[in-house]
Amino acid sequence: MLIPHAEFPVRPVRARGESLVGYIHRFYFENVHDIPLTLRQALRDYYSGQNSDYAFQMVTKVVCPNRQRNSRLFDNQRIDVKLSGGRRYFSKRLHYNPIRYCPACLGKLGFHAELWTLPKVEACPYHRCRLLTRCSTCDRSLTWGTLRAGWLCRCGTPLTEGDAAVASEWKIDLAEIMIQAADMEKPYPDNGHLETATASGYDQYTIYDVYQFLARIEYLRRDLRHRHSYDLRCRWPFNIKPSAQSDSERWSLRFLTADRKTRTTHLHRLLRWNFRQHKTVLVRGSSQSPLALVLNALVHLQKNPFANVYFSQANALLLEYQVGIESLVDVYFHPRLPISYHHQYLTVLTRWWHGLANRLVILEPEYQFEKTYRLSTGGGSLDQVIDVLNTLFDAALSRRPFECYGKFAKRWSIPAAMRRRFQASEILAVMVAYLSGLQSSEISFFHCLLKDATYVSVF
Repeated sequence: MLIPHAEFPVRPVRARGESLVGYIHRFYFENVHDIPLTLRQALRDYYSGQNSDYAFQMVTKVVCPNRQRNSRLFDNQRIDVKLSGGRRYFSKRLHYNPIRYCPACLGKLGFHAELWTLPKVEACPYHRCRLLTRCSTCDRSLTWGTLRAGWLCRCGTPLTEGDAAVASEWKIDLAEIMIQAADMEKPYPDNGHLETATASGYDQYTIYDVYQFLARIEYLRRDLRHRHSYDLRCRWPFNIKPSAQSDSERWSLRFLTADRKTRTTHLHRLLRWNFRQHKTVLVRGSSQSPLALVLNALVHLQKNPFANVYFSQANALLLEYQVGIESLVDVYFHPRLPISYHHQYLTVLTRWWHGLANRLVILEPEYQFEKTYRLSTGGGSLDQVIDVLNTLFDAALSRRPFECYGKFAKRWSIPAAMRRRFQASEILAVMVAYLSGLQSSEISFFHCLLKDATYVSVF
């Protein structure tokens, strides 16, 4: 039978930022009492998320009878994130064994910090060192079951004697973001020498926000890597496994800890990730294109400060790649085409089209049709229009001679409005309006005449 909390002679108060398991061990150590096996099992269940209600009742009955369920001391098991399809990309359990700790903090504070139990936290934000999990003398793993009173290893070595190495920068950044969460109890009265620049670009956030964002990014990475949901009819080419060698954990954590400049770089890479070297200038957008996946992954988190930052930057990036036609919001310049080249390409197309259009004036009699005659009943599709525009860009950029378009001049005529000199900013809108007014078979015929110029070298 467990001894009630009120019957212990020493009843220490839980320190600010102290972990639940660390407090219970300190509570029993200060009373010179072994932790009952039943309570040990309750702690393991609580941290692993198994029988959490029963485990909560056991723990509060023994050491903290007045604690409420929504207390920060007992609420960390709520940080797990379950995504669509029942897949869980982050473990539900908090970190329990082996014990993780910063030797410098443990020596100064005298207790085990709650921060060290959070998943993915592997560095101390105050001392910028890796958290230890093994004894510095016997090199055995440190577990709560073998821990001795006074924070001693089973071999008698104090845990505070460990010498921790400097942690990776991205792990330090993650620890700093965690410690600055609005609902995180900091083990020190203030941040001390902790720099706050890493998280200063975000609004107030919670620990749950951090893990929710990491889970969404991991979900995005798996979609990009495995391609299970991609529509094979997409107009953009993609590599099979562009991230086969990437480190899942490091990849998602770097997304979280990136500053504004680095975030922009990440988004540019994502936008180009699926594309080989470009052979076309314009691409049709898709709900499964790389950047669309980013937006879809983050759109459910618009109240999340981390997602909001990426979402706004991703939208700005999309606007830079859009062709600038209101009716074609899902058509973009190819991601591998530098933004600085967009206007230059449009200028070249404008000049080249003006030269070609003025050769397409009068259709020869044998190719003239009655006004009532239509080649088909259905209008052309947007994909057809984009294909024609890419063929025009290819011809213009390669400076193809107009003499190659003898068949085109004999068999096609355009209205006078299409023969004037357009501004570079309006050429695409004009071409789209003209091509969209043609029937599907007319666009196909127009396109065939354009492509046929590759093989006809004389007028």
